[in-house]
Amino acid sequence: MRIAPRVSMGKPEKTFRLAFILLMASNCCAQTVDRPDETRKPIQLPGAYSNFSEADILGKIFDGYDPNTKTVRNRENQLTKVSILEDKLWRAAGGEYLVVLTVIAPKSLCGNCTLNTPLAVLKVDGNRLVLVARQILPRSYLFDERMSETFGSLSYNGHESIALDLAPYRLTEREMLIGVRTEHMWMPGPIYNTNLQLFRAERGRLRKVFQTLVTDREYPNVHNGGPQVILKTTSMVSTIRSGRQFFDLIVERAAFECMQNDQDDCDSKDVPVKPVRTQTEVWRFDGARFKKK
Repeated sequence: MRIAPRVSMGKPEKTFRLAFILLMASNCCAQTVDRPDETRKPIQLPGAYSNFSEADILGKIFDGYDPNTKTVRNRENQLTKVSILEDKLWRAAGGEYLVVLTVIAPKSLCGNCTLNTPLAVLKVDGNRLVLVARQILPRSYLFDERMSETFGSLSYNGHESIALDLAPYRLTEREMLIGVRTEHMWMPGPIYNTNLQLFRAERGRLRKVFQTLVTDREYPNVHNGGPQVILKTTSMVSTIRSGRQFFDLIVERAAFECMQNDQDDCDSKDVPVKPVRTQTEVWRFDGARFKKK
């Protein structure tokens, strides 16, 4: 890990570099997605997948899916609603795939309760829809079931939002990784951050290979009156050739101070900021996951 010296506003090159990281980090963040609305219109799938319905997709992902009730049965033989939270086309290895973030939605959701959101990848083979890979599904479809940290279903709670991030995260010349961002906001904490996870499709499963905070906010004066300062850290994640079989991940972090606005954040484009530090991390893939050098 290399930590650059304190950035001075009198050094235009470092200031420009910091501004570039802040701008790119804000632009690359995936759009957040709210809790599914059961009254919404049927999903129109993109590209070659437009010939298929939401029921076709869910039927491939969930064993025993009933398109009439839009439910699956858990091991207690209870019906549980499932739906598509988000879907995007994903171009990888010379093919066009559909990445789907689903949600298993019980009748009610509390702030501390957890919704399982299994991730899956599908493709079209001729006229057929084929499941390429998916995360391990929960068995009971109940709140807070313990899942495999590496292969188990994603989840989020009432203080979070979750969305796909299909930026070109490259593992090899042909193999790409799937990104998912989770934003957590609970101001009584105060907690307000965004987490990025990357997944590799392998032998019908999705393996988590990387995880890091890409946006973090600290509120050092939260218990004091008057204007509040935020120490905000944003990160750009990219991949580069390493001279080995697998690409390296580069994480460029920039921390700065700014004044809190009505959204408990600060917009670096319009509000003066005080640069604090920059940091560059190199993460190397060992065949199972990325590790920081």
